[in-house]
Parts: sequence; C-alpha cells; structure tokens
Amino acid sequence: MKLTAHAFSDIGLVRERNEDSFLADPDLGLFAVADGVGGVPGGDLASRTAMESLDRIVRETPGPPDHTAWVVRMNDEVGRAGRQEGYGHRIASTLTLMDFGQGEATLAHVGDSGAFRIRGDQIERLSDVHNIESEAKARGDSIDRIGRYRFAITRCLGMKEPIIPQIRPVDCRTDDLFLLATDGMTDLIKAREYIEMWQSEPEPAVYLETLLQRCKERGAHDNITAVAVRIDAL
Repeated sequence: MKLTAHAFSDIGLVRERNEDSFLADPDLGLFAVADGVGGVPGGDLASRTAMESLDRIVRETPGPPDHTAWVVRMNDEVGRAGRQEGYGHRIASTLTLMDFGQGEATLAHVGDSGAFRIRGDQIERLSDVHNIESEAKARGDSIDRIGRYRFAITRCLGMKEPIIPQIRPVDCRTDDLFLLATDGMTDLIKAREYIEMWQSEPEPAVYLETLLQRCKERGAHDNITAVAVRIDAL
C-alpha cells in the first residue's frame, strides 16, 4: 500500500503545556494519536508513554499483529510509568491508531479522540466515543441526570480495570483520506468542513495546516493533534 501522510501537534492558544502525542510511521503503515486525560497532572507523560510503547511493541513483536494485545501492553506501560514517576493517582491517555496492511486497515481505539475516513463527498466516523454520555445513549438510558460528568472518559490507557479496546477492520480504497484527531480539533470542526477543506486542499500537509488555522480562529481552547493519511495506491 502506498501512502502519503502528515502529522502535527500544537499546544493551542489556552493550555500551558501540550499533553497530546502522535506516532506517524509510513514505513510501518502505523499512525496514532494520544491525548492525556485532563483534570490531573501527568497527561503529557501518559500520552508520550503510549506512543513510545506502541512503537517499541510493534517493532519487537514478530508475526501477524494482535491489536488487542498491543493495547493491553500499552495500558500496562502507561500505568507503570505513572507509578514510577511517583504520581499518587493513575495517569491516563486516549489512544486512536490505524494500522495499514495489504488492502485493508485496522482501527484500535479507546477514549474520545476521533478517526475518520473521507471518501469522495462522504465522511464516516470510525471510532466510538467512550464517555459516560455516549455509552448511556448506546444502552438506551436517560442522560438527564448525568450532569457535568457526561463527558468523563470510560475507557483509556492507564486504567486499572481490564481494558477493552474498539477493534475494527476498515476498508481502504485509492484516494481515501484517513484523519486521526484529538478533541482539540474534533470539538471545533464540523463534519462537513472536513470534506470541504479536503476537496480544496487534497495534500495532507496543506490540509492539516488549514484545519489547524481554523481551530485557532475558533479559540483553540485545547491542544490540537492530527494525522492525515491519503491512500495513493493499494
């Protein structure tokens, strides 16, 4: 599979530090974003550990990929990093990764970062949203009493409970565009805008720069990290 990809991570206009990280390796066909879960210190350590461990695990593990096993090991390593650095709480990070193989890709995901596929004039969100509100809706439960905790993450790297990632195969076609983005971007850009900007700027580097500028025009209240991958040939 021939790919053209670009990635960036930006602190935004409000935050004092960047707690996002990314991995972009066209040779491995592996791309990921990670967002340190807010509200407690250590988010930058959590996301950085997630990406470093992912890169090491993939390179050290021979044979067909076991994406669930990857996420389980990453979960353990993020938790271990927090303990080693003396944090009195569990550090945590989202994870959204795409692994491109022969004619197909695999998504592995926990948290609320987004994975999208743009095909022609259509966009599809590939990743679920693992927070209290979304999971309550999926069960058919009332969300009236959730209150301010409605966006709290229910699945993430670093959690003590056994981690259950979303794993799904994803069909690929030539000229598809795959976008991975943390919520610093997905909170500010509407679905139709992703399509319109891609149609205007069909080069991943220029496309991401355009998205970043749009986020900054809208206040960039959070860190912004994204990876764009175009399928040039299967």
